[in-house]
Amino acid sequence: MNGLRVAFLKIAALFSFCGGPLLVSERLKPHFGSQIAFLVTFVPVGLMLFGALFLEDDIGDRVARVAVWSGRQALYVVVAMHAYAVWCFAHGLRVPEQYRLSKLGLTLRDPAQFLESQPYMFAVFTNDEVARVAGMARHAAPSRRQHGQ
Repeated sequence: MNGLRVAFLKIAALFSFCGGPLLVSERLKPHFGSQIAFLVTFVPVGLMLFGALFLEDDIGDRVARVAVWSGRQALYVVVAMHAYAVWCFAHGLRVPEQYRLSKLGLTLRDPAQFLESQPYMFAVFTNDEVARVAGMARHAAPSRRQHGQ
């Protein structure tokens, strides 16, 4: 994996506890207590982080394979928590933290506008573009026979 992609993935895993898991934790606290609510929401995030540490290891290593597989399964749980949070907010749920963040001027629109303003942060190429560039590179590279003569 590309080093920048792995770094981005690890940072994203660190920030993944924000949003859905925090909302789920707050909703579970009155019913199950703080410790259980924290464990229910942090264990999937912790497994994701642990799996991200092994992304660059040898695939034949059993511990690395299990860690990455567990992290991927935990990712599904965290995505479900985020989807639940989006569903709750879409249906009118308001929490005190929302007001505090909006009072500071921090809304989702601000980071979204920043990301959209970056010209090459999320560049996407079509399969045709990739094939065309690969074909150009193939024609430009000298063959070993030509290089050796």
